[in-house]
Amino acid sequence: MSFVSKRGKSAKLYPRAFEASKTLRKATSDKAISYISMMPTKIKHLTELISQFRDSKDDVLKDCIIPTPSSGPGKNDAILMTNKKLSEMVKIVISESRELIEIYECWRMWIQMHTMPIEDGQGFGHDVQTEVMTDIASAIDNASALSLSSTVFHSDRAKMVEKICKYPKIENFAEALRVADEMEWRDMSNAIITMRDDACHLLDLVQKNRRHLENPFGSSHHLHHSMF
Repeated sequence: MSFVSKRGKSAKLYPRAFEASKTLRKATSDKAISYISMMPTKIKHLTELISQFRDSKDDVLKDCIIPTPSSGPGKNDAILMTNKKLSEMVKIVISESRELIEIYECWRMWIQMHTMPIEDGQGFGHDVQTEVMTDIASAIDNASALSLSSTVFHSDRAKMVEKICKYPKIENFAEALRVADEMEWRDMSNAIITMRDDACHLLDLVQKNRRHLENPFGSSHHLHHSMF
């Protein structure tokens, strides 16, 4: 029995479940397609952020305020400020990575809903779906790792500031904080570049293979050159 025949039989046996599945498929497809349409705008935004991050190094170093003995914990209720510019960059990276993960997860579900059984003999259509799904999974892993690394920024920096307050006469701790802030600036700048590059690659891949992703039964081997 073919995959199409099985679906027809399921529709007769479980009409409500079939209609619910059909509604979900349509909603997911509509959302996935809307993401395809808006992705060029997202890529443009990420490109602009790359430029902004690259030009922010001086501001990051300026905001790296080294605490003094008079500004330490318990001194006149002093509040040890974080690096505001760097914190802003970290928030942006976390926000952008989460938005991209949402888009990629939607694309993955959209493709899964159109996945065909390999036994139907449409090997090429299945290969296209597998390749695209693999690249989507890689992009999700990248975005998740960037978001996770960004969230530990404040705790790691707080430990360095605590050491400076505890040992104010050891200049190496102060210099280590400056170096750490500069390295974080570089990491955040590279994070935006990675997200932009992944977004460009996946958009190109999905656009070129959209027909095969949505209708793998219509794929044929002689169309293999269109991928990538």
